[in-house]
Amino acid sequence: FWAEKQSYNFRNSIKQWLSQVLEVLYAAAALGINTVRIFFLIVLAILGPLVLGFAVFDGFQHTLTAWLARYINIFLWLPVANIFGAIIGKIQQEMIKMDISEINATGDASFFNQTDTAYMIFMIIGIIGYFTVPSVANYIVQAGGGGALQTKTTGVFNAVTTSPYKMIKNNL
Repeated sequence: FWAEKQSYNFRNSIKQWLSQVLEVLYAAAALGINTVRIFFLIVLAILGPLVLGFAVFDGFQHTLTAWLARYINIFLWLPVANIFGAIIGKIQQEMIKMDISEINATGDASFFNQTDTAYMIFMIIGIIGYFTVPSVANYIVQAGGGGALQTKTTGVFNAVTTSPYKMIKNNL
């Protein structure tokens, strides 16, 4: 009986340790994305007046819209992360209910049953999912930019190079 108890305690401690490690990594990923978000927003807020000043010059009008798009994009990281966290939290809640019902039915939680394995897999998915938040927010607000200056320069170059051709063609 003592050996069974020690075996159960050892298996349970391994399961608890792995679960705690994944929960810490999950919380670290959520905190990391929020910390990076705050840093980017502070930098963008500091650069906002500079961008506004550059936007009055010819060829730099796109900087204001690109800055605004980036600011909104980064601002949306928190709501997107919260939606993702709510989905993962609901899945975890249902898995814990299944685990509790199994303990009530059998009186013992088996070592790494399907519910435990799925719970840990969803923790890993949650960790990876938090790193996809910026790209999901980019789907909502495309924060490209920089292409307007290139388009304007190309348009000016094309106008300069085709003008002599049009003059020659019209005179013939």
